[in-house]
Amino acid sequence: MAWLHSFALGSITTWHELTRAFVAKFFPPSKTASLRNQITALAQRDGEIIYKEWERFKVLLCLCPHHGLQKWIIIQMFSSGITHHV
Repeated sequence: MAWLHSFALGSITTWHELTRAFVAKFFPPSKTASLRNQITALAQRDGEIIYKEWERFKVLLCLCPHHGLQKWIIIQMFSSGITHHV
């Protein structure tokens, strides 16, 4: 909360400006790249049921809310990570 109050009153006037400032502060490019790599490299673990893989995938997506991936790409990445049906 201190971060938000560090801005001069009226310096952020839109949701877009606030989002950009938040992402710049808490998601440096290296962190974003690491999270995106984890999202795109997701693969089903040995013996893991699809439901558990989906849960792991959703957590990764939540950790990187600014991933910029379209829904169809997300679905394609998830389905390509399915290695077997348990």
